[in-house]
Amino acid sequence: MKSPLQLLFEAIDQLQDEQDMRSQVVPKIGEYFAAKRSGVFFFDQLLADLIKSDRLTPRELQIAELVGLGRTNAQIGKEIWITENSVKQALKRMFRKLEVSSRAEMVAQLSATKYHLSSVKNNALFAEQ
Repeated sequence: MKSPLQLLFEAIDQLQDEQDMRSQVVPKIGEYFAAKRSGVFFFDQLLADLIKSDRLTPRELQIAELVGLGRTNAQIGKEIWITENSVKQALKRMFRKLEVSSRAEMVAQLSATKYHLSSVKNNALFAEQ
């Protein structure tokens, strides 16, 4: 498979004049860099999401996992030996840290981050083989 740079050089070699370059190659270069830039933005956002989830303490991650299992604040409190009010306060802190406004949004964000992280790791491992 040819690299984008090889394809670019081949396209330039086939040109007749400067006008051909302006009309055929320059737009493709713009498209290429626009695609690269959006890819960079995607990974920047992914890293930002990972950093957000890293800001949660192990206890907060434990609470989030129980929320994801559908437990109520009272059930979570009983399971991890804290008061229902402590669970409520922890969730408020977690919502602020993650910039979410609901339990479902929190679980979705953490699940998506966990999925992306594991898929990035798997892709990296697959590429090494």
